Amino acid sequence: MDKRAAEKPAMDVVFCIDENFAMPCGIALYSLLHTNKDMHINVYIIGQGLSEASKNALVQTAENHDCVLAFYTYNGHTGGGLPLPEKSHFTEAVYIRLFIAQLLPPTVHKVLYLDSDTLVVDSLKELWETDISDVPVAAVPDASPQYICSYKRLEYDMSYGYYNSGVLLLNLTKWRDGQIAKECVSFLLKNPEKCRLVDQDALNYCLRGKIKTLSFRYNYFAHYVLNDISTLNVDAQFQDAIRAVIIHPAIVHFVSSYKPWHANYLPVHKPLQHIWLFFKAQTPWKKVRLKKVRQSFYAALKTRIIKIAVAFHILKREDYGRPSPALVERCGTLLSRLKAL
Repeated sequence: MDKRAAEKPAMDVVFCIDENFAMPCGIALYSLLHTNKDMHINVYIIGQGLSEASKNALVQTAENHDCVLAFYTYNGHTGGGLPLPEKSHFTEAVYIRLFIAQLLPPTVHKVLYLDSDTLVVDSLKELWETDISDVPVAAVPDASPQYICSYKRLEYDMSYGYYNSGVLLLNLTKWRDGQIAKECVSFLLKNPEKCRLVDQDALNYCLRGKIKTLSFRYNYFAHYVLNDISTLNVDAQFQDAIRAVIIHPAIVHFVSSYKPWHANYLPVHKPLQHIWLFFKAQTPWKKVRLKKVRQSFYAALKTRIIKIAVAFHILKREDYGRPSPALVERCGTLLSRLKAL
């Protein structure tokens, strides 16, 4: 370790990807390094079918930062294919996070896992310093009312909570000692019909009562930023906690099927996409053109209904597809702060 790294606190971060998510991972990685210059960051990228070109681009992204980048390979579950719901967007790569403790060296005891559809927009030093010595994982609750269905589907008590698996602070020692990956795999293979959200469902069931709750700052769903919380599909018990950090999220998570790397990312979301594009412009993917994503049947139907409503003056054209002035101001302030770092 060089002298510069020794003078800074070190943080270990993991991304788990396949080739489809190489570019989003690169932008998430750059946002992490850009906003955490006061830390030495060890980044572990566990890939499945990752091309040499993508690996090289990720290495270039980490250049000129206080960062050590290492690649590891996931070759699939040795016990056979893990279940994936029919007609879902999930690939086998979604399961890689279950095996982080097995794939990384035993000398790595604590890591921060980040989904590749996240952006880091503030320091993670306080998050990294969270004490998880007595639990295997810390995570942010899933605030959607639909999580109630998850309790019924998975058959466990609501008092344990239900958490999103896109940002996980992991105690790898407890994962190894408790053979948590093995327990999750066993649950998945025995209950494929219950696990509609695959690894996330398995983690919540197998670790119920053992998950430490983190602030919504650290897994702030993009649509929270874009709308008035009271009008969103957010459980009432979480609304005040989400409002409290709306001005100052640390990790923004693009959880919907529309992602900021889609050319047809919804117009109302554009201010937040501008932040993602700011980071993209600093990476080897800066000249990669955004591609349109094919809408699902229901999304396409909703778009058509809105257009008809506008045509018949049921909805005002000037109100359709436009971000609120408050959102424009909020994202503009955030972007200015990020540019100044």
